[in-house]
Amino acid sequence: MQIDPDSKIVRFVLSILFTAIFYTLAAFSSNAPNNADNLYFQ
Repeated sequence: MQIDPDSKIVRFVLSILFTAIFYTLAAFSSNAPNNADNLYFQ
């Protein structure tokens, strides 16, 4: 079974993955962890 790279499901999962990584890095690289929460809830 091959996975179609252009599949909407695959793109959806990857977008969630990259978003989670982005906010995780933002939280760890900042002295104030609340910055990531503020960005998330804007």
